[in-house]
Amino acid sequence: NRGVIFGWISIFSEGLIMFSKILLTINHNNIIEFQLPNDWVFEENDESLAIYNPSGEGAITISFYSLLQSNSDTCEQISVMAKKYANQNRIKLDKPLVVYHSSQEKTILYGTGHTNDNWFIKFWMIAQHPRAIHASYLCRKKSQEIKSCDSIIESIRFIS
Repeated sequence: NRGVIFGWISIFSEGLIMFSKILLTINHNNIIEFQLPNDWVFEENDESLAIYNPSGEGAITISFYSLLQSNSDTCEQISVMAKKYANQNRIKLDKPLVVYHSSQEKTILYGTGHTNDNWFIKFWMIAQHPRAIHASYLCRKKSQEIKSCDSIIESIRFIS
């Protein structure tokens, strides 16, 4: 695994150097790259990733899939997968699923809602045909941490 540090440097009058924002670029098995804030960690195996802030409130889990060759487009395929995920896990969606990014590079669809035991969940389907990723973030209640999760998900780049 490879981590590359990118950041901005602030220099104080005493000459101290402090990184005000550090992002690690993570390469997972030459499948995807994503950026991780410096206070977040990840655990991986061949089939999935767990990403979380050790002093945070929840965790992102990521699983990897292959899309089938079919007459339906990528957006339609990941929409079906997301609906199936919500139904199988009895997630009560707050609003309909949303496709908020679609390009040659990737398509991202997401949903938010609550589980049977009233935990907050946000899940995403990210795809670049024939590859797809399912990511979910689960926590007791929705908080500002979701903004970091969105940034991590948006940074995902499929490696050719």
